[in-house]
Amino acid sequence: MMAGTEGSGRQTGTQEAKATSGTRTPRGRKPPPPPRPSASARRRLTVGLLVFVVFAALVVAGLALDEFQSVLANAATICLSCIGIQ
Repeated sequence: MMAGTEGSGRQTGTQEAKATSGTRTPRGRKPPPPPRPSASARRRLTVGLLVFVVFAALVVAGLALDEFQSVLANAATICLSCIGIQ
């Protein structure tokens, strides 16, 4: 027998089973699926997404109508009057 054949890269039976098991548990069964979100969690997510979509639509509408210029002008007037410059 040659020296060094113990580490020749061959796997024992238990190492082979572990290497080929993938995502299975030690008994060979698949893990349970993650729990589904509750109805209240889905409702909160739906309401949050709806609020975000409405917000994004209003931002796009404001930019399309050049409202940002009037808002910026009013903000500058208010800020300058607060510090006493205008």
